[in-house]
Amino acid sequence: MTYVYYPNETTAVPAEVYLVKIMLPNRVITNVMRVTKAAPAGVDVLIGMDLIAWGDFAVTSKDNKTILSFRAGSQQRIDFTQIGQLIPVNKFPRNHLCPCGSGKKYKQCHDR
Repeated sequence: MTYVYYPNETTAVPAEVYLVKIMLPNRVITNVMRVTKAAPAGVDVLIGMDLIAWGDFAVTSKDNKTILSFRAGSQQRIDFTQIGQLIPVNKFPRNHLCPCGSGKKYKQCHDR
């Protein structure tokens, strides 16, 4: 048993805790993890930050569609604070690293 604060709630609500194995769509299977039974409509369980520490986790939203992606074993570091504001492709500095993550300079990658 644990206590959970939900949006617009002023006090914690008791919630059941379960130990489960999770299989993600890309066939990544976790070890036993703690999940909390959730009360909000449309939500079965709440998964803690433990899963995110396993690899690369991203949430993207475009054209009113939100996608959650996960891959086990981190493969690269993406630091959006270093990427900064979006730069139009025709004004992207040619000697900067390409935003595609290849590790090459933009002029040797996507500027061709």
